[in-house]
Amino acid sequence: MQDGVYIEYLMEQRIMRRTNIMDELHKIYAGKYERWIRQYLISKQILEAPLFIFCNTLYKLPDTFRIRNNSFFIGDYQLYKYLYDWNYEEHQDILVELCLKQYIESCYLNDKLDEAYWLCLTCDGLENYKSGDYFEDKTIYYYGERTGIQEEFTLVHEAAHYEYRFIDKEKETKDIREIYRLVPRVRKISEKLAREKNDDSDKRLFEECYCDAESIKFILDNYIPNENIKIEDMFFLLFRTLLYIYILMYIHSMTLEKDETPRKHYDYQLWELTYRMANMYTVIYEWLLANMPEQVNVLKKIYSDYTETFKNKMKKVREVIEKLKDIMQQNDENMRKLSKRSENEKKQLIKEYLKLC
Repeated sequence: MQDGVYIEYLMEQRIMRRTNIMDELHKIYAGKYERWIRQYLISKQILEAPLFIFCNTLYKLPDTFRIRNNSFFIGDYQLYKYLYDWNYEEHQDILVELCLKQYIESCYLNDKLDEAYWLCLTCDGLENYKSGDYFEDKTIYYYGERTGIQEEFTLVHEAAHYEYRFIDKEKETKDIREIYRLVPRVRKISEKLAREKNDDSDKRLFEECYCDAESIKFILDNYIPNENIKIEDMFFLLFRTLLYIYILMYIHSMTLEKDETPRKHYDYQLWELTYRMANMYTVIYEWLLANMPEQVNVLKKIYSDYTETFKNKMKKVREVIEKLKDIMQQNDENMRKLSKRSENEKKQLIKEYLKLC
């Protein structure tokens, strides 16, 4: 298969969202690629950076992948939009709308057309919450800067996945693996799932932690004191990035099963997230000892506060999704009636609702 054909197939699976500023976005992301991905790789003595593919899709997540001997990065503008709206949710209580939006998009990605179609028919427009000060310059500047930090974390993280191929993995992940052995519950869940799935879940977790650490150190090493984003703000933003990406993946997985996400999958993802956040805390703590020791107590307080934020946010998200699934189950007969409509009719409404056409 030609590289171009495979890439085209990959993009089709993600499903492109409409935008009127794609040329402008390409210029913006060309700059992000140079400032973040290329600069990180250059700092690791990797002078030839893989091709960067920019897109605007429902899938949202960035990626690093290989075709034969060629490597590629994917950057997705919809991840920025997703993070931005979740950051704004701290300002306006729009959590239900954000969960619903992600659920419908995930249904469409998972070919759950009947569910997506019914939700599009029975729910208000997804953009209704974007009112008031959402489009004011001060709001865009405030949340845009914060979301930029989070997007930088995700893109440098992907660059670290590429760099990971060339390092001494045993040496570079020694500390991560030693801490892992001290956390029995994470290890127990991971090892059990690894046996059941016959995969290398532990090795994947170690790689994710390594990439988190590399991204954090790159961001902190290049941090310039800023009145709008103080160093303590950076800690909270980095922790929340993982939370929001986990919410995205959690809701996406909830659409795969009619009743509920398999408990084993949910447990592992949750404990993996907890472990990765603890690893992030350790990396920031060590960086502060070397560079800003006076900020160590600030980090401890922020991490404690964030732990509570994490618990409350996930509780709310689970409640919203479980309620949504209950409502759908109660309306199963209505959905079955609507399912008799043509696939083209259903897809057309969903595409218009999600602004895909």
